[in-house]
Amino acid sequence: MPLWKIVVGAGVSIPVGLLFSLLVSVVLVQIFNDPAFAFIGLGLLWLFIPLAFAIIGMIFWRQG
Repeated sequence: MPLWKIVVGAGVSIPVGLLFSLLVSVVLVQIFNDPAFAFIGLGLLWLFIPLAFAIIGMIFWRQG
């Protein structure tokens, strides 16, 4: 796999994962009115980034 595809995949997946986890954190804190729920959203970041890498990698791999 060419290096530029890996760089593009990382450049897309990391900001998307960060925004998603921050959004979940903010929503959970607003719903439950407890700042401790922010850690759940930040924990999702560690699940989302590898998943985004895998999805973007599969897309680029199929396109050759």
